[in-house]
Amino acid sequence: MDAKETRDQIVRDAKSSLILDAALKMFAEKGFHETRLDDIAAAAGFSKASLYNYYPDKEAIFLHILIRMHEKIIDALKAEIQNDRHIKDNLTAMVRAIFKIYNENFSFSFSMTDLKTMAPISIEKFQKHHEQLMSRFKQHSMEMTELSVSVFSIAKRRGEIATQIEDRTLAQFVTSLMRGVLYDCKVAGKIGEIETHVQNIMEFLSNGLAFKKQPV
Repeated sequence: MDAKETRDQIVRDAKSSLILDAALKMFAEKGFHETRLDDIAAAAGFSKASLYNYYPDKEAIFLHILIRMHEKIIDALKAEIQNDRHIKDNLTAMVRAIFKIYNENFSFSFSMTDLKTMAPISIEKFQKHHEQLMSRFKQHSMEMTELSVSVFSIAKRRGEIATQIEDRTLAQFVTSLMRGVLYDCKVAGKIGEIETHVQNIMEFLSNGLAFKKQPV
């Protein structure tokens, strides 16, 4: 790639990112279903026709934003998971990092559920017309899961946890805990105090429900 091609690519990447940022704002405000390409184009300062030079449709834009967010989470997990760090510290850092990313993208984060509630024809459109993007999205989801699983695998090898539950199941439990807290945040309309969420989740993971003996 020569100097001109490099400059052109930089400009294209910058404009693509600008469109995604504008779309992120519109999806956060109006949700996926109510957002039109005209809304995204206007927010980005583009004509609708010029928008097609970068993205073929609204679904492609939505998927690119999802992928970008997943990439942020993956980068954060890779940065926080350390082989020489105790599992409690690894999990604390991971949970905190994920809540921070969701807080930064709060409104949009919950529009992601649109993917699960769309009519079958809409899901079919995603799969049929954006096979490569959907594949990237699924690969990122798998990578996030594997990173979480690795935390438990490392801890078991070092004898830091004593449980026979499979590593993947343990990772799913932690994910479910976070999803539950995030759902309450969605209902409340705000993330709230991140450190409080982190401390509550870690208290539960560290000490569980602390069952007492039943009275005779």
